[in-house]
Amino acid sequence: MTNIWIPDGLKDSPADRRTPRLLLRDSLDEILAEKIDPRYNLDAVEGKLFGLGSESYVVGSHEFYLGYAIANKILLCLDSGHFHPTETIADKLSAVLL
Repeated sequence: MTNIWIPDGLKDSPADRRTPRLLLRDSLDEILAEKIDPRYNLDAVEGKLFGLGSESYVVGSHEFYLGYAIANKILLCLDSGHFHPTETIADKLSAVLL
C-alpha cells in the first residue's frame, strides 16, 4: 500500500482557498496517472485537520481527500491522530463505510 500524506497548511487565513486545492488535485492526478496492478499496490490518500504551523487552513483536509478518494476510486486512510481532539474516529468510520 502506498499512502500519500502531504504536510500542507497555513498558520494564517488565506484569501484564496480554492487554488491550492486545485494544485493539489492536479498534482495527485499526475502522481496517480500511472496505474499499478492492484495485486501489488493499493493507493491511499490521508487527510488531516491541523498541525503545528497550519492551525488556520489545511489544503488536504479530510473533506478534500474524502472527495478525492471517492472520485478516483482509491483508498482513504483515516489516521485518528490527524483530527481535532474533540472529534472521534467513530464518526468518520461510520460515515465513510456507508
